[in-house]
Amino acid sequence: PHSVAIFIRMIMNLTIIISVLAVIYLLIRGKAESTIRPILGMTLCAITGASIASYFTLKTILGLLFILSFYDFVFVTKTKHIPKLVGMLDKHNVLLTMDIGPKRNMDESLEPEPTIEEEEEERQDTGITVKKVKVTGRRLGFGDLIFATGLSVATYVDKSALAAMIMVFFTTISLGGFLEYLQRTDNSKPQPAIPPIFLGG
Repeated sequence: PHSVAIFIRMIMNLTIIISVLAVIYLLIRGKAESTIRPILGMTLCAITGASIASYFTLKTILGLLFILSFYDFVFVTKTKHIPKLVGMLDKHNVLLTMDIGPKRNMDESLEPEPTIEEEEEERQDTGITVKKVKVTGRRLGFGDLIFATGLSVATYVDKSALAAMIMVFFTTISLGGFLEYLQRTDNSKPQPAIPPIFLGG
């Protein structure tokens, strides 16, 4: 059994090394960048969230999210400091967000614009109304994913694996429902994502 455990550990380490080298190679060659970069970003979020959970308890993280919800609301919807910062970093190709729905261009403005634009074109010859629908995606900040991961890991540490799975379920439902609501109501203005994560938690 001991030799089997050593063999499995060697296979796991070798797999990790090969995966890292493959990712580095693809990034250097510029291949599959649009797919790999978000995966690397989410991996960094998971590591950072787990690190936060190693320093703070579940109750502390929930309290911190309660306070950050107010700051997130103000800086996103009122002063718009966060959307301006993301737009500035996008111009320098710094990845801080992941696309939700159709991919946005890096040069695309984060200023409010219709999420769904409908054009009705009347065809005189047939009398048929044709709708052209253009869907614009949203972006979810990696900071939001970090705190969502921190909640889940802290729940696992302080409670149990089952509690952590329940936490993942409710934060996903809360955040996903919020994004779905914005999509259905055609609300394209930048919105804070930490409050729904807090509510799910």
